[in-house]
Amino acid sequence: DLVLVSYKIRSLMDNIEVMIREAEENIQIGVYLETKEIVNKIDKEIDYLREYLRVMPNLINLATKVIVIELKELIEKNNIMQEDYPIHHLMPIKRIEKLKKDVEGSIEKIKVLDYDGVEPLLKDIHNNIKSLSEALDHERDCRKEYDSRCESLYYSSDCTVRNFEHVKKDIDKVLQDYDSSEEITTFVKKCED
Repeated sequence: DLVLVSYKIRSLMDNIEVMIREAEENIQIGVYLETKEIVNKIDKEIDYLREYLRVMPNLINLATKVIVIELKELIEKNNIMQEDYPIHHLMPIKRIEKLKKDVEGSIEKIKVLDYDGVEPLLKDIHNNIKSLSEALDHERDCRKEYDSRCESLYYSSDCTVRNFEHVKKDIDKVLQDYDSSEEITTFVKKCED
């Protein structure tokens, strides 16, 4: 998992080795105050590296494998749905581009051994991928429901329109023969609209 940052870790280890040699030389010539400062720097570098090695393998795996796979699946799902589903309101292409940039940004931070803020960013990316994927699934489900109910709804609405037309003709005949109030005429007009 650390192959991505092996060069940077090697560079940090080389720097620690240089400081250790410098500390050893200072001890031999009796410069103890400078040696103490160097040893403190070495301790800080080792503590940072220890914490980095504890945290980063999981984050690197998440950024370079898990999220990349999820993003690829999301892109495939979007490409499949793009033609046949009305998903423009979800703005999937724009959101996917932003997710790609965020992933690249987190990987760049990881490469320079900067893990500050990477974990929340990766969790946010993961949640956004999941959210967009669920929104696309919802559109697919809505389309299935629409397709399954469409014919019956058209038939039902068509029957209702035909029945209304018959009733309207009958009401028009009645209204010609009888005096009607403005209220009834307005009501019939509203129903027609």
